[in-house]
Amino acid sequence: MVVHDWAPQVEILSHFAVSAFLSHCGWNSVLESLSQGVPILGWPMAAEQFYNCKLLEEEVGVCVEVARGKSSEVKYEDIVAKIELVMDETEKGVAMGKKAGDVRDMIRDAVKDEDGFKGSSVRAMDEFLSAAFES
Repeated sequence: MVVHDWAPQVEILSHFAVSAFLSHCGWNSVLESLSQGVPILGWPMAAEQFYNCKLLEEEVGVCVEVARGKSSEVKYEDIVAKIELVMDETEKGVAMGKKAGDVRDMIRDAVKDEDGFKGSSVRAMDEFLSAAFES
């Protein structure tokens, strides 16, 4: 599916049939993808996207770079190989899916606010607001 205008990205990424996300690796798209546990096929275009893609691939293990920059030549065989790497039951593909699921759980835990449990982001915001109101 190719959407030329705005699309409900989080809603699409949350669908059970989505197995990977071709992304420019802008941080909002990264967070939307990982908050749904979806591994990323990275195609950074500009600015910090190159660093994000490298971090996600080499440190976090939830991304594989398919191309780099706007003028990249992407051959059919290369893109198919990367898609198969992520979506097939290969060792790396399974590991990427598991890591993406682990990151999804960390993101959900960070914003959890339930009886007896506050996630790290909720706690940090509470501490920030408390400090701001004390001043």
